[in-house]
Amino acid sequence: MTAEAKIADKVKLVLVCLRHTETTGGKRGIVFYRLSPAEWAAAQKDPPEVDQEDTDRACVFLDKNWKHTSAGQVFEVESTDDVSTTIYPSTQRYLGLWPDEDARRAWRLFDETNKVDMELAARQKREAKDDPVADALAPLRDQYRRTIGGVRRAALLARIIQYVTG
Repeated sequence: MTAEAKIADKVKLVLVCLRHTETTGGKRGIVFYRLSPAEWAAAQKDPPEVDQEDTDRACVFLDKNWKHTSAGQVFEVESTDDVSTTIYPSTQRYLGLWPDEDARRAWRLFDETNKVDMELAARQKREAKDDPVADALAPLRDQYRRTIGGVRRAALLARIIQYVTG
């Protein structure tokens, strides 16, 4: 297949950013609502009701390619087909904002509170990993790892145990 044929097989999709989320793998993602270019053109005149739970139209992409995206923004991307979740992020083009201002405000409000919740959960997870004992013992652990030979390591452990228990 030639390069021209591969390019011809790509389909343009319109993605409406709805909210940020956490993927099942624990990574950050963004939920988009998928439209065809014709549906986007019609939506600019008469925006339809967006069903965020519509699994046929909602899709999640990792946020690494969508760093500065917020709820209500609309993008055009190329995809392998019109129902696929495989897109070409390098082809994304900003089209503007969703025309229904009330829906856009509601999405943005939900998105901002959701982002705060995700930040708090991440902070809680980080802080749960903090171990002051491990931090205090880190220099001893480093010295133990640098000690060469089983006899020297055993001697260092014996000295530590003697110090702690003595």
